[in-house]
Amino acid sequence: MRAETAAQVRDYLIQMVDLFHRRYIVGPSIGDRDIAVPEASMDAPWFDTKIPGVAKLNCFIHVPDKVYNLIKRVKWGPSTGNTTGVICDGVAAPASLEMIGIVPINTHDEKYEAALYEKPNWRPLTMNLELKIVSLATKQVDAPRRGLVTVPAEQFIVNAHITKD
Repeated sequence: MRAETAAQVRDYLIQMVDLFHRRYIVGPSIGDRDIAVPEASMDAPWFDTKIPGVAKLNCFIHVPDKVYNLIKRVKWGPSTGNTTGVICDGVAAPASLEMIGIVPINTHDEKYEAALYEKPNWRPLTMNLELKIVSLATKQVDAPRRGLVTVPAEQFIVNAHITKD
């Protein structure tokens, strides 16, 4: 999808969150890499359910430099101070709640989160904005190179790949 303004990015992300909610959370399970909407391009949104407990809708947005830099400055969640590309990660701030908050949750069992990270070595320059619903229940998994780690039992993620033209 091509977006010329921040408002177009916002509207598209709301559409993707709504699609994810209607097709995955409310409706029947969608298999790996099913096309979410009919688009004749490599940038068509698709569902990824390969990791047990994680359901992700990947979508792709191409933006001009000005919009890219604006998205990068928005406070989506708590800043990390990290120098490895993670700009923010954690509890969703009002900017991200405006989009992911259209999906109702049980606040005793779930929470909204957001993350923004940039891939500075990729060309063209790309950021990922993740809008998440995360289970407060946890499970332990054996992670490569990290050993046993505690992770949320379930995560629903709209992952926007934002590319600067």
